[in-house]
Amino acid sequence: MPKSENELIIPAKNGILNILKAAKTNHIKRVVMVSALGAITYGKTKKELNTTFNENDWTDVSDYKDTTPYYRSKTIAEKVAWDFIKEEKSELELTTICPGAILGPVIDTDFGNSANIIISLLNGSLPALPKIEFDIVDVRSVADLLIKAMEMPQAANNRYIASSGHFNYKEIAQILKQEYPDRKIPSIELPDFVTKIFSVFQPLLKPVLLENVKRKIDTSKATKELNWQPLSSKEAIISCAKSILENKIVI
Repeated sequence: MPKSENELIIPAKNGILNILKAAKTNHIKRVVMVSALGAITYGKTKKELNTTFNENDWTDVSDYKDTTPYYRSKTIAEKVAWDFIKEEKSELELTTICPGAILGPVIDTDFGNSANIIISLLNGSLPALPKIEFDIVDVRSVADLLIKAMEMPQAANNRYIASSGHFNYKEIAQILKQEYPDRKIPSIELPDFVTKIFSVFQPLLKPVLLENVKRKIDTSKATKELNWQPLSSKEAIISCAKSILENKIVI
């Protein structure tokens, strides 16, 4: 959690604008941007949370209760990108990919933040399981979707959600326990109020406390339009754990 949300928002916004300006100047045909599911499903009312979200939906960055600085930065950066395409009226095309938590194999010790979901279950840092849930997608499936978004004509000027399934911490822990029965992986789930208290002592939990709500999404667009077939979430979880142990990130 940054001291100021602008530590995330300003670099995200300026970064994509610099890329798009350079792409336009150099007559690039298409830019493919990795956004986040966090740019779609947050800042929602209780009534809205009963609906199913798709690529037409946007996170409401004015709602500070149901967003985090990270989700606001992702939303603002992607909106800035689409505004640039609309206002510049050039031939430059844009496609954005909005993935959930990206798991799958890590290739070295410089890994993406989502891998901490698996690390926290393997290294014994969690005495019990917080009631947190999220959509998961394998990094190899995201790479596949990025290639399709770059190469396929019908992907131009479209957004695509990337997810292969919705899991909570308990379900992930059960998969890992089956795969690594000798490891001390927690099985007891914390009540919501205990999770919030626990976050005072575990600051890393604060940004994900919003994840105790199931946010239903429609993932069919990428499958139908781009023939995208993601690897299973179970494969993403197991392969992430295997690579974490192989790279000695957790011993």
